[in-house]
Amino acid sequence: MTKKLITQITDLGFKKRRIETDLGMPLNSLSGMLNGKKDIPLKWSLKLSEYVEKHTFKKEEPKKEATPNPTPPKNQPKMEEKKADLSEKEKARIELMNELNNL
Repeated sequence: MTKKLITQITDLGFKKRRIETDLGMPLNSLSGMLNGKKDIPLKWSLKLSEYVEKHTFKKEEPKKEATPNPTPPKNQPKMEEKKADLSEKEKARIELMNELNNL
């Protein structure tokens, strides 16, 4: 077994018993193979490689989201200009929020 495959198996973070059970390997055989005390048959090497590939999650690059622009576009009316269209209750709510923001 190559060192790369050994590293990939240990990086999975699975218990050896789980891997042995999933692949139908004899119990306690994987430990000796990972420690280099036992040679690994080609049959198990191929199955282990497939197992690692199946359970290794490929990291996707996070999607870049557009960052919100804190300043409104020039053609968009400011909050004060919008107040004329608001009800008295909405105007009072905005005033309260402005006061709280200034604390």
